[in-house]
Amino acid sequence: MFSIIFNKFHRVFTKNKDRSLINLKIMLVIPIQIGFNPNKNMSKLGKLLLTRKTSESKSTLTDDTGSFTSEGSSFSDRPLREKSSTYLDQLIFDECWEEATALVRANGRHAMKLRKSPLFMNTLGDSKLLPIHLACANPTVTFDFLESLLFSNPASIQARESGSNRLCLHIAVKCGVPDDIISYLVKTYPEGLTMQDSMGRLPLHSAISNHRSSALISEFISRYPRTVFAADGLGWSPLHVAAFKCSPISVIELILSQSIEVTTLTTLRGRTPLHVAVMSTNRNKESVIKILSKTERSLCQCPVVANYREAEKNEKNIWNTMSDTVFT
Repeated sequence: MFSIIFNKFHRVFTKNKDRSLINLKIMLVIPIQIGFNPNKNMSKLGKLLLTRKTSESKSTLTDDTGSFTSEGSSFSDRPLREKSSTYLDQLIFDECWEEATALVRANGRHAMKLRKSPLFMNTLGDSKLLPIHLACANPTVTFDFLESLLFSNPASIQARESGSNRLCLHIAVKCGVPDDIISYLVKTYPEGLTMQDSMGRLPLHSAISNHRSSALISEFISRYPRTVFAADGLGWSPLHVAAFKCSPISVIELILSQSIEVTTLTTLRGRTPLHVAVMSTNRNKESVIKILSKTERSLCQCPVVANYREAEKNEKNIWNTMSDTVFT
């Protein structure tokens, strides 16, 4: 206000020095006598500055997570039921599991709301997923938080994220969630062990590929022994994955204990687990090659397999003879 009066006085004084004192008295006395009303006497720019000044004094940002204070109250002081699903996602990313658990228990709808996540687990495009998928992608997730999510939304254990068509079990196995939590997911939904993702892989494939413990792999196989024959989109069985990754001998023997016939399975390119082991760049592949070679030799000595191989050989010879006769 003083700067506005001073500028006006300076213009009047330079124009008419004789009347400067009179004008100064008028400019200083009149606002005091009639009262200064900013809504009537202030310019639009002055009103805008005053409004912004007032709003800044009442509402200031406190951190970069979206929480703010406004007239003495903060976002963190709001009831848990009023907080958004975005706030829950931030708690999951920040690994604030106790607060996230309390939020879901206060408002179970957060466990049911789909959200979009770009490049989730290196998938192309956006993935539609639930909080349980986000949580299982974090190896520090707690049992209490997962329990709260499943209590609020039991169907989420069977839900798949849209990027790679994975269950939370696939994600947990791949992202290094502790074995006891994975066992809890398996106990809650055992059929998840038989579900394939968009690449045709079972949780057993992921467990072997990510070098999970022998105890966890044994639990998977003991529940569904036939999964050792499952092939992914490229024809890779769990034994192919174990041979290429050069898994511990205990894992190889565990798979072979279900059936030595898995050594005859081939990929889409016609490669057996032994072929894949030879192709591996792992330094410990010699022990894997040795046990697979021994198993294949013992299998070939079985009468059934020997007769089958002989029949295949004769069939090829017959076809060659027929082709030579017909096309020559």
